[in-house]
Amino acid sequence: LEKSLRVQRIRRARSDIQKLQFRRQETNEKCRISLGRVQGTFLESEFKVPSERLNKTAKKGHR
Repeated sequence: LEKSLRVQRIRRARSDIQKLQFRRQETNEKCRISLGRVQGTFLESEFKVPSERLNKTAKKGHR
């Protein structure tokens, strides 16, 4: 019985770690995108979109 409890705890911890890693990846991407918007180069070179339209879509995405 105690063994299974420990296994459950380990599994829960592993899934928590995965969630945290995924969240960190998400925030990293958001930071990269906002940084690119500030610089104006990252997103334009990536999607080849005029910066005006780009800023509009970016603002829409934040709301």
